[in-house]
Amino acid sequence: MVETLNKAGANNIWEHTLMEHGSATVSCKPSFSGSAHSNKESFIKAKHEDLEFILQTDQETDGIEGVGAQLHAAARTPDVLTSLRLFSQGADPNFYHHDKKNMPLHVAAKSGQTLQAELFIVYGADITKKDGSGKTPEECAFEAGHFHLANRLKEAKYHVPDRLSQYLYSRKPGSDNQFNLVKNDLTNLNYCQNNEAKAKLEMLSNSQLERLIEDVYDEVDRREAENASLINYSKGQTHCKINSTPFLPIHPALSTSRNQGRQKLGRLTDKEFNAMIIDILQEVKRRDTANNFSPLNKLKPEISDEEPLYDSVASDDDYAYTDKISPEREPLLSNGAQSSDKASEEDLRRNLSSSQATINRLQSEIKLLQDTVAGLVKENRELKDEILRARSYSRGIEASGEGEAEPVSDTKGQKSTRPTSMYETREALRYWSGKSDESRNGTQSLYQRQLYTQGTPRYEDVIRRTEQVAKRIKELWTAVQAGDFTTFVPCAERIRVAVAELTAIFPQSPPDELIRKLGANTARLQIECGTLPNCEGSVASHCLQQIRNCAYELAKATKLIVMNAQNG
Repeated sequence: MVETLNKAGANNIWEHTLMEHGSATVSCKPSFSGSAHSNKESFIKAKHEDLEFILQTDQETDGIEGVGAQLHAAARTPDVLTSLRLFSQGADPNFYHHDKKNMPLHVAAKSGQTLQAELFIVYGADITKKDGSGKTPEECAFEAGHFHLANRLKEAKYHVPDRLSQYLYSRKPGSDNQFNLVKNDLTNLNYCQNNEAKAKLEMLSNSQLERLIEDVYDEVDRREAENASLINYSKGQTHCKINSTPFLPIHPALSTSRNQGRQKLGRLTDKEFNAMIIDILQEVKRRDTANNFSPLNKLKPEISDEEPLYDSVASDDDYAYTDKISPEREPLLSNGAQSSDKASEEDLRRNLSSSQATINRLQSEIKLLQDTVAGLVKENRELKDEILRARSYSRGIEASGEGEAEPVSDTKGQKSTRPTSMYETREALRYWSGKSDESRNGTQSLYQRQLYTQGTPRYEDVIRRTEQVAKRIKELWTAVQAGDFTTFVPCAERIRVAVAELTAIFPQSPPDELIRKLGANTARLQIECGTLPNCEGSVASHCLQQIRNCAYELAKATKLIVMNAQNG
């Protein structure tokens, strides 16, 4: 990849504006033979650190999303120079294409572009990310038949543990036996297990463990460089300068607490440092087996560098070597080894208790529903019996020819016990059909016999009964606003009773036009209220609108009746 970029002229990306004719920055590039060291230093800083000479993107037209989309499109081509230019302009290697539902590394793996995949990994592409179909880049390459690229991606995924294993055992594990070297003879390294330190490692979050492994990785490089310098010096190569740095240098991009922790790694002896690496590898294997180990090459930004990390895992005593464990500490060590098993057992018990509580709650709800259904069945049966008794009573009154007019039944505060399913819409038309057949309803015949003997009603009676009608209309309107369809039929029934009370005091031979309109709207209101519970969608909306219109016409007719009674 590096050779390909070099042959393609990758250096021109960092000197784009210097190559333009007439550019004002051309003269700032120092010559090769120049002796001014400060000028060369400032130029290198401006070129590679400040990126002053690259091709800048148009933030209004392209932006981060536009550059990421270009990188996604270039991933399927062998043009790695274009991808490098997009990275210099701020492209995100983990850009997710919402339409294609994948990232540039998935595209490169599926297309077999090995150089592109290597460049993406160098710039921080996440190897473990999955696309929209749940496949990793390694799986995409394997399914497309690019087995060599799939193996390369697998090696990159386990690069850090392989590197640490190579430092310990002086050999690199193969692709088929990742972490297996940890099971080898640990006595060759004078390894002494420290359960307390391992327990602290297990308590670290994935992000904290990643940061610790990064610092251990840098410490491995420092120690290997120091060993190489000592070997060359011992062979008589006096021109090789001995690396005498006892710890990692200060990193300007890291916080003070983390730099102190990095330097603290240099104080560990070889035995202690090796034991720490072995514990880290075992912890990595445990998390990788449980599919809870996040990628090592990407840090989560929500974790601040200011958080203390090494006070709990990298102290001088955590990896101190002891030749013999005292008998007094053996019970403590055995308890520490069993702590993880006890924690798992407690989690299982908590989950079992939670599941049992859920089952008990569901059983209680089922029992409550069964009781409710039984109560409704009983109530329905009682209502049917009550209706039969009422009909028998009405027929008895009609046969006797004697009785009083139907009283006004104020049902305020009482809950109607007549279900919607038992309501017959045909019953609403019996009183207002215009026929005088007395056998239809005993109450109706009583009203009619009373109406033929009455004259003009008193104004006080009209006011009292129209107020009752208005009150019932208001109850229906409140139910309409609340959307409680189950109360529409009882409200319509109460309106019918109130209207019957009002029309009973007016002579109806011949009936007045307002009285006739009042009765017709009442009948239509009962029909619409009885039909609404069985309707859905647009039909229900139409029925609801008809109910509003009927209520409005009833209120309007009632108001006109009051005005006529006041004037007459």
